[in-house]
Amino acid sequence: MLTHTFVKAIVLSSAMLLSTVGASTAATAVEDCPTRVQELKAALANSVVADRSERAIARQYLAIGSSLHEQGKHTQAHQYLDFAVGKVAR
Repeated sequence: MLTHTFVKAIVLSSAMLLSTVGASTAATAVEDCPTRVQELKAALANSVVADRSERAIARQYLAIGSSLHEQGKHTQAHQYLDFAVGKVAR
């Protein structure tokens, strides 16, 4: 019986730890989106990417990421913003 209690305590403490980490990550994502959007806009304005199509794709993904952020879908927004960063960084 002591083993069951010990296992339950470990599972409960792990769940609490993970939920705290998840909440912290979500809060950071919310705060980070506007900064990333502004940085991407500046990077696109100053981009020396030779291919115009790369810049056009990055702008599309930036717009989608911005829209998702406004809808509160921060994880998805970061995925699109990451892709846009990849296009600009080439």
